[in-house]
Amino acid sequence: MLGAWFALGETVEFVTRTGCAAGVFRLTGSEIGAAMPVLREPSRAASVVEARGRMALDNPALTPDQAMIDIANLHRSLGMQMRRAGLDGRACMEERTESAFRHALENPAAVLAYDAGLGAVILMDPAHGLLVVTVGERP
Repeated sequence: MLGAWFALGETVEFVTRTGCAAGVFRLTGSEIGAAMPVLREPSRAASVVEARGRMALDNPALTPDQAMIDIANLHRSLGMQMRRAGLDGRACMEERTESAFRHALENPAAVLAYDAGLGAVILMDPAHGLLVVTVGERP
């Protein structure tokens, strides 16, 4: 499914357990597929996720962490779903995944994406050629 949205290369690390999944994949390009709507402003996140089931937020003025906080402040339910996916997914993170996740979360050049159907937070870090995915237990 991720391949429809992002140009994926090899799997660097992937772990799945009951209640979580987390992984890092190499990117072969920095394009985002048309099936993933790309936004600039957190204020549109909830309406786009409601209509399309997913969204990516590409705003170089915001780190993905700040973007999630902004989304939670504007749309509490969606913001909390996203934060939960990130926090729950940490139980499945090995060292490389956790490092890539932390770096991308604080990197304003990284793109934050969310898929409601998967309950997945996705961080695309084009500068390092990595895609980090984390999934928590769905409510």
